Amino acid sequence: MRRLPFALLLAVAVACGDSSSGPDTASVAGTWRFSYSNMNGPFQGITVSCNATALDFTLSQSGNTFSGAQVGAGRMTCSAQGEELIDGLIGSETIVNGTINGSNVSFRLGTFQSQHSGTISGGSMSGTATWTITDGNLTLTLNGQFTAVRL
Repeated sequence: MRRLPFALLLAVAVACGDSSSGPDTASVAGTWRFSYSNMNGPFQGITVSCNATALDFTLSQSGNTFSGAQVGAGRMTCSAQGEELIDGLIGSETIVNGTINGSNVSFRLGTFQSQHSGTISGGSMSGTATWTITDGNLTLTLNGQFTAVRL
């Protein structure tokens, strides 16, 4: 007779197993500091290299989607053939179209064409980034890496 309750318990445990359709969704809500490195791309036969640091964003999450707004200003530097092209502040940027699938994240920046794909683990995320910057008839596409830490 003791086997019936154990068998019943086992049946209930199997029937009520993990009913989720996929991996748990990571949390990105909060303030994050993003940095971009080795953002490189050709422009009129010359390789342009850019880095961006201290871009702080406050992210809001709803289920598996997120968006955010920049807090303060970060710094971007670009050079080509050993000469500085840009050393300036980046502000008022947004993060749009953010999605999370398990530990995988993807998002875009709001003021220019971009794509970011990466992973999140606890208080850090990292991945690849592509930025396409257009000014009139001129287009520069930069490919590189991003990292972010939760503040």
